[in-house]
Amino acid sequence: MDRRVAARVRLDAALVRAWAAAAVQRLRDVAPRIDALNVFPVADADTGQNVVCTLAGGLAAVETSPTDDLSATAHLLATGALREARGSSGVIVSGWFAGLAVGLVEDAPGEPTRLAGALASAAVGARQAVADPWPGTVLEVADQVAATVRRQAADPHLPLADLLPGPLDAVRARLAETSAHHPVLRSAGVVDAGACALLVVLEVLAALLAAEPPDRAGAWLPPPSSRPEPGPEPSGSGGAFEVMLHVTVEVDLTRLASTGAAAAVTGLGDQWRTHVHTDDPVTALALVAPDELRIGLVRAVTGGAAGVVVTADTGLAAWYAAAGAAVVVPGGAASPDDLRAVVSLVGGGLSGDRGHDGTGRYTLATDPELAAQVGAMTADPVRAAVACTALDEQADVEAALRRVRTAQTDDADPTAALTRLLAGSAEPGEVLTVVPRTGFDPAGVRALAAAHGLELVLVGPATTGPVWRLGVD
Repeated sequence: MDRRVAARVRLDAALVRAWAAAAVQRLRDVAPRIDALNVFPVADADTGQNVVCTLAGGLAAVETSPTDDLSATAHLLATGALREARGSSGVIVSGWFAGLAVGLVEDAPGEPTRLAGALASAAVGARQAVADPWPGTVLEVADQVAATVRRQAADPHLPLADLLPGPLDAVRARLAETSAHHPVLRSAGVVDAGACALLVVLEVLAALLAAEPPDRAGAWLPPPSSRPEPGPEPSGSGGAFEVMLHVTVEVDLTRLASTGAAAAVTGLGDQWRTHVHTDDPVTALALVAPDELRIGLVRAVTGGAAGVVVTADTGLAAWYAAAGAAVVVPGGAASPDDLRAVVSLVGGGLSGDRGHDGTGRYTLATDPELAAQVGAMTADPVRAAVACTALDEQADVEAALRRVRTAQTDDADPTAALTRLLAGSAEPGEVLTVVPRTGFDPAGVRALAAAHGLELVLVGPATTGPVWRLGVD
């Protein structure tokens, strides 16, 4: 390292922008290695990808509104990361960046002291985001980095370029020991994936401060194929669904934690992110008023999503997620751009006029306005349910949608509506799909299906719309 060059590197807005760009690139390179270590809170192999998406949001923010003000740039980075935070790891890392922005004050006496204070604030921001902090995870590593850097910064003659390498080496050297403090990580024989992602981000910063290329950050990560088989201990996910909310107000962390596990909340201004694993996604979604919700995302914890369903009806979200869809729930604070961006991200692309995105996934919607905004295949909850079932059975989705005949009624007794529906075609049908509104007992529908020799698929219930929506295929 050329100390004369490194001495000219300043902790300024330009460095923060360069850090964001280089960290996103390096995280993309090593994301598969980080994903392979992901066993907590759920072994769904997406920690690396989630942190990439999160930090890419921060990069977009600092590139879209460049400024020479260090504090403003740090807040842009944090806000952009919050806006795009994915998974529990993304919420925690965005909380870390929010804390960093709060602590990165211009009037600190000297750049090493300023950065040390910012890292301490970042560790607090990450920890405050989590309802139930576990030992051995990224939170403990953030604390260790902050403490060792603060001790290092006590030397008034220390060059900024020398502030991070020693502490990062020390924390990384005991990463396995630290991760062993967590029972699930210890049982699986792996280090914490979120901690690895944070260390890569900090190693990139250390390289830039030393005027060195950051292409060795994370080189110590094991290849994906070397991951040990997980042990017998459960992951402790606490629920069948993952619910993530992008909202305009702070959500009470205690209330969120009461709905499940792995609860996290972080934010700045009117940009807040929450994450929870729960068996009750409807209750988690109901923690904010509809006009405070930008976008909600509900997915089953296990299994990959075969398609995307867009619905404003929170009562339907759990059913579609259980059927294998990634469910996007737009609220009153969502802009069309917010909606399209999330659908594009979780679905691998927008579906266009026909509804197929070219990657084998489908985008469906449950009302005409949402369908128009995202180019969905259907604007009918019954047809969306039929499509989800067809995807699950690896059937031809478009053929299934063409076959299904639908009707709806506000009569408490759907017998007449079903009779008319069956009489409208020479084909008797084999499957009856029913979406009842909340509060209406489906016992009579079960008897109707049995009387007509139809297999029943019961969806929802829906919280809005007609009392009964019926479909025969």
